Amino acid sequence: MIIGTWRRGAGRYAALALLVTVAACGGSGGGQHTFDLPAGTELDTTASDRVLLVVESKNQCGDSRSCVATPQPVATPGAGGGCDLGNGNSRGLALYRLGTNGLFLEDPAHPGSAAPPDETGSTHSEYTALSLLSRDFVAASGRERIEIFRRVDGLFPPPTPLPSATPTIGPTPSCFGGQLVTVPVSFLGASIVTDTFFSPSSTTPIGELFVSEEVSRRLFTFNIDAAGTINGKETSSTKRDGFYQSLLRRDRIADSLLYASVFQEGRVAVFRLENGLLPEFAFSKTGKDPKTTPVGIAFDGPTGTILYVAESGVGRLDGFRVQADGGLPEVPDTSTVPVTTADGRRIDSFPSDIAIIPAP
Repeated sequence: MIIGTWRRGAGRYAALALLVTVAACGGSGGGQHTFDLPAGTELDTTASDRVLLVVESKNQCGDSRSCVATPQPVATPGAGGGCDLGNGNSRGLALYRLGTNGLFLEDPAHPGSAAPPDETGSTHSEYTALSLLSRDFVAASGRERIEIFRRVDGLFPPPTPLPSATPTIGPTPSCFGGQLVTVPVSFLGASIVTDTFFSPSSTTPIGELFVSEEVSRRLFTFNIDAAGTINGKETSSTKRDGFYQSLLRRDRIADSLLYASVFQEGRVAVFRLENGLLPEFAFSKTGKDPKTTPVGIAFDGPTGTILYVAESGVGRLDGFRVQADGGLPEVPDTSTVPVTTADGRRIDSFPSDIAIIPAP
C-alpha cells in the first residue's frame, strides 16, 4: 500500500483540493421519527462576560433538500459577488450573550422566551476541516482527501523555491486570486470528511488524527509520524452508525470522552476513549429527533458542565447539562428560539457552527 493512492472502499476519489467546503444542508431531517426533541425551558436573567459565536447558514439546496447546490457552482462569482462556491450553504454570524449560569438569557420583552442574538452579520466564506498537528504540520480535509502539509517559518512553501511554478487561479478569481500552490507531504483518500481533530502523543508516531467521514458513517483514527506521513491503516474506528458532523474531545481526571453530533439521527453521541482510541459504540446519546439535524457543538468552559448544540433543522441552539459520567440527558435544559425580524417574520437561516468567545 502506498500512501497517497490508497482508498478505503467505494466512493473515494483523488482530485486535489486543499480547501473544500463540507456543509450539511439544514431543514427537514428526513426519515420516520416518533420523538420530538423539546426546547429547554431554563433561562438566565443576569448576563455573563461570555457570548456564544454562532455560524448561521442559509440553505441553497432547493425544496428537495437533496444538497444539490442552487445555483450550481460557476467559474466566476455572479452579480452579487462574494465567494459563494455553491456547495449547499452560505453563511453568516450571530452572537448570543450567555447568562451567569451558562443558560441563554431571557428576553425581557417576552418573558419565558430566549433573547434574540446581540449581533448578526453576513459572510460568504466557506469552510473545511483543519487540524494543527504540530508547529510544522497541518492536516486539511475535504470531500475527497485528507492531506498533510508542512509549514516552514509558519508558511506553506510552493513545491520549489524558484518562481517557476505555474500560478494557479482558484475557481473564483475575485476571491482567491492567483497563487503558488504547495503540495502535501502525504495524503489519504476520503469521502466527505466533516470534521477532524488531532490528539498529540509524546512518543512516535506524534499522535492520532480523529476523522469523521460522512459516506462511511464512521469515525476513524490514523497515526501521523514525525515526518508528516499519515498511516493508511486506521488504528481504531466506530461501527457504521451515523452521519457525524462535529467532534469535540473532553479530557477528565478518570477518562477521556468524545462528543459527536449525529446529523441524520438528530442527536449527540458520547464515546469513552480506550487508551486514546475509539470504541465501536457510544455509551450515551441524547434523544433521537431526525428533524433537528445537529451540527456544531461547544462546551461552556473547561469544566464542561453544559454542551451547546446547533440544531440546524429547527433553527435553535440547545444546551444539555453534562451528567456525572460525562453522558448527556435525553432532552436539553436550555434553548433559544428561532431568529426573527423586527416584525416577527422568521429569518431563513439556521445555526451550523458555534464557539465560546469572550464578550466585548
